[in-house]
Amino acid sequence: MKGIYITEEGKQWLKEQIGTNRDIWEKEFRRDVASRLVGVAGAFKKILEEATPIQCLAFEQWLELNEEDIAIELAESGADRELDFDLESEQLKRYEIHVNNNLKKS
Repeated sequence: MKGIYITEEGKQWLKEQIGTNRDIWEKEFRRDVASRLVGVAGAFKKILEEATPIQCLAFEQWLELNEEDIAIELAESGADRELDFDLESEQLKRYEIHVNNNLKKS
């Protein structure tokens, strides 16, 4: 039977080489991943710095401030007496207008 025969010294040397190369590969891999993460973090930081924060109230806060005015407006227009009237839907529509107006200002 033909084959390659390696001495014990050869086996030991081969194991050391594989181990050394594996360590080198792992270090390079970690360095590459770290540099990519730094690049992504930098890009994300730049996006955040350039972004303008939107100044909108949460729906519940906005509703507390506007619920009475909405009720008056709907009563005056007669919309609250329509058969298919949905108060929550009307409130959400007006909140969306509030959010969109603040987006335009940004």
